[in-house]
Amino acid sequence: VGFATIEEAINAFRQEETWTLREDWQALTPGDISESPVEFLDERGWVYLSVNLVRLNDSWLVNGYESCVPASS
Repeated sequence: VGFATIEEAINAFRQEETWTLREDWQALTPGDISESPVEFLDERGWVYLSVNLVRLNDSWLVNGYESCVPASS
């Protein structure tokens, strides 16, 4: 399923099981959602998650993501 905008695609991704199972992603703040990749920031303002999207047939689709693991204390 594709979406008309990147924002719609990101909102749908945040409702998927992949997102809901990751407790560490729940408090992340999205950066600029007008272009791909969309970066999500942690409380320090550091990029914690990067979501790549592609445009296919006038629709935006999540193509993949990369997540950082926080340094252990």
